[in-house]
Amino acid sequence: MKKLLIVPVICYLLTSCVAIHTGSISSSSIGKTVKYEDIACGVSQTDRLFGLGSLSQDALVLEAKREMIKNRPLMPDEEYANYTLDFKNTYWPFYIQNKVTMCTDVVRFTNDNINDPYSEKYKMKLVGVIISNELFAIGDSIIDEKFNEATIISLQNDKIARIMYKTGEDKIRTKKISIEKIYSKNKSYKGHATGGMYIYTDNGRETSGRIIAVGLNSIIIRNSEFYKKIQILDYNE
Repeated sequence: MKKLLIVPVICYLLTSCVAIHTGSISSSSIGKTVKYEDIACGVSQTDRLFGLGSLSQDALVLEAKREMIKNRPLMPDEEYANYTLDFKNTYWPFYIQNKVTMCTDVVRFTNDNINDPYSEKYKMKLVGVIISNELFAIGDSIIDEKFNEATIISLQNDKIARIMYKTGEDKIRTKKISIEKIYSKNKSYKGHATGGMYIYTDNGRETSGRIIAVGLNSIIIRNSEFYKKIQILDYNE
């Protein structure tokens, strides 16, 4: 019995993780009449395996600020105000991920009398109703349809996300992508979660695979019989 328990325990230890969250808020008196137009966010991260990798990305806060400005540049008479800075350090055996998320209000100076200082766009982002699903959020680690690991740095609407990924030349890039073509690495959806088994039919025969990531309409699995075979499959009805 003890021997039978060894394998599950080892698997659990190798797949479990610990996440530590810290953060800060900075604000200042604007001193003018403003309209809260939008919320801007930027994300940066490093990934290290056995202590190696991403050593060139030391200024994570600066990189997050650059991404924030790139995602939501200022228009005339606008200014950034009320910064929030969140740090998330996630530890797996042999693997460490450090992530920084910077967000700020985008305000517009005005001389008009304002009954409601918050725009509809600001309100929707603040309460999170701009996104019609519970699977994705800014800062999530995801996999795209080409199996590239990436991070969600902004959500344009309920259909499009902007993700940050790393090229083969170790350069950071961003792009817009349909949320139906991205997959969460660490959330559960429709009763499925990363690391679980998924039974499906392939070429007329029943087989199974280990879940790598879950999406809104489909799932990424690694076939149990052919380890290098990674597939995107629609959810079973």
